[in-house]
This record gives sequence, C-alpha cells and structure tokens, in this order.
Amino acid sequence: MTKTQEKVGRIPKIYKLPDDGVSKGYVDRIRVFNRFCRDKMGNKEIDDKTVIAFFEEMKLHKKATTLSTYIYSIKSAYLKICKTDLMKFKVSEFFKQIERPKLIKKISPNKLVTIEDLKKAMEDEKPVWKLLVYFIYNHALRVSEATNIRLNDIDVIKPGIVEAIVRGKGNRTRRIFFSEDYLNKIKIAFGSEMYLFEFQRKTQINRDTIRKKIQACFQKKLNRKFTTHWLRHSQANAMISDGKSIREIADYLGHSSPDITSAHYDQSGITPEMKVSEEIIP
Repeated sequence: MTKTQEKVGRIPKIYKLPDDGVSKGYVDRIRVFNRFCRDKMGNKEIDDKTVIAFFEEMKLHKKATTLSTYIYSIKSAYLKICKTDLMKFKVSEFFKQIERPKLIKKISPNKLVTIEDLKKAMEDEKPVWKLLVYFIYNHALRVSEATNIRLNDIDVIKPGIVEAIVRGKGNRTRRIFFSEDYLNKIKIAFGSEMYLFEFQRKTQINRDTIRKKIQACFQKKLNRKFTTHWLRHSQANAMISDGKSIREIADYLGHSSPDITSAHYDQSGITPEMKVSEEIIP
C-alpha cells in the first residue's frame, strides 16, 4: 500500500462501533466485531489495522457469503458515524482495500436440460413456441434479450447466414448468428413486422407468458421444475462440453466488457458458421 493510499484509507478511531441506527440484520455482526476489538485492543482505540486484522481472522472461519455480509455491515456502521463527506469518502476507500471473497456459484445439474429432454418437453407445442424456445436455447439468451430483438437489428452477412445484435444487461451488445432459413420460419410463424418475436400489431411477447409456457411444458412432459434462464445455463454447459474455452463462452454469453463483446467474430473464437451448424430448428 502506498503512502497516498494509507492517508486516504484511514478511518475514524473509536473505542466501540455503535450498533444503533443500523439495520437489524447488521447488529449481531457489529457486536462480533466489537468483541474481537475488545479482546485485541483492550481499552485502546480501534484503528484501521484492527479492522484489517478482524477480517483476516474472519477469512479463516467464515464462508465467502458470510464474510461479504460482515464487510457490508461494518462499513455501514462506520459510515453512520462519519460527520463529513470527506470522512465518508475515506471510509469507502478504506473498505475497498479489504479483499472481497470471490463468490463462485456452481450450476446444479437439475438446472440443466439435454437437447433430447428439451425436444420432448416441446414436442406437442405449436411451431411458434418451438421456434422461440429453441432460439433462446440455441443462443443462450435471457428472455428479455430474445423479446427485444427487432428486425432492424438483423442483417444478412453471408449467403444463408444472418447476424443479430442482442442487447443485454447494462445495455451491453453482442452478436449472435443463425441461418436465413431459421429467420424466415420465425418471420412467417410470428408475422414479424417490428420485433423478431411478436404476437400481433407489432407488440412484444410478454416475458411472463414465455416463462409460464416453458414451466408448464416441462412440468407436463418431464414432471420437473424448469425456468427459462436454465436454458441459458444448459447451452453454456453444452458449449463447455464441446470444448469451447471459458473466454469464448464468456464472450458469447455477454459476460465480458463491451469492448470485447463488440469485437469481430474471429476474436471471440465462435464463428457464424459454428453457431448455424449447431442450431436446432423445429
């Protein structure tokens, strides 16, 4: 840590961190903090080194999720006692220096579906639903990303291959590729005029309608709970099984920075031909 960082990162010296005026859920964590400081410091003032020592101790015994709540709780209590904006800034900067645990969420197998099960769940549905659900699966889309695609977001880039611009979280954009055959089937089935998927009168399909339909199909045919977002997980898992790198998959799912997701196809490693050859069309 540089001298500048040390100066900016200092926090108020206190004998006890007050737990009044903070969220009820934070009180127990603040009391644990105070007990630690009393044992460590005795009657001396609590300083930034003591706070750092507290979190180093917590890392040895607490899970990542629990540790994150401790960081947020202690920081909130310190902000409560700050009397100036400058001091609040210093406290915020100090807590940025505390290493946050990495929260890794593993996808449970029951949140994945095979292509065979997906086809079975949709086998008795109308073509419009098959086209939409398979499209979401093929491109690992969020439901909102699929319903927001407009016809003017789509261009033919090579004979038989089209590109669509998808807008994801944080208004990030990425490209997806599919065949002209798939595009034409969708346009005919949905009577697309403004949006790629619309019911009538240039109106987007309601996201809740899609979610309920998919839930009902899986419950009826496979007797299992399933959500639309799990289609995204399933496609990502299939890409990993096919040997795609994490970097390639992150690019394609839109998890990367806008600079990377807006790069040319060959920079992501997933080509238009690759995605078109893998798509499922009912």
